[in-house]
Amino acid sequence: MNTLKIIVLGSGSIIPTKNRFSTSFLIEYSMSRILLDIGPGTIEKLRRMHINPNSIDRLFITHFHLDHTLDLPALIKIRMFNELGGPLQNPQILNIYGPTGLSSFIDKLCSHGGVYGYLSEMMGNLDFLRIHEVGEGLVEEAGNLRVYAVS
Repeated sequence: MNTLKIIVLGSGSIIPTKNRFSTSFLIEYSMSRILLDIGPGTIEKLRRMHINPNSIDRLFITHFHLDHTLDLPALIKIRMFNELGGPLQNPQILNIYGPTGLSSFIDKLCSHGGVYGYLSEMMGNLDFLRIHEVGEGLVEEAGNLRVYAVS
């Protein structure tokens, strides 16, 4: 039987406190690691737990507020490098799921001419990102794990 583990990485707002990070949850199921939101502090919390960000299979973004997305550019950049800081020729695929506008959001952040356009300039492209804009209903199913989007 597969064990489902949900780890609260952060449940706070955008305003930092000594003991709370912004919104992010790590879901471990079977051999998968899934992030639900990636607010500021998520990467640091993963580091403290000795979890390599490259081990994340999927990222689900609930909405585009800073307290749910601010560590996304960091995750994208980290996936371009190995643990020693050397560039990867073929970064591991990252599936990112989110509401309508996700493709545009990531383009404005990371594509040529975007806020962090140097990321795509470093790699030549960001083909290792798989963007899935989803509506209400079943988003993904893996074994007994089902992910639904609701509004």
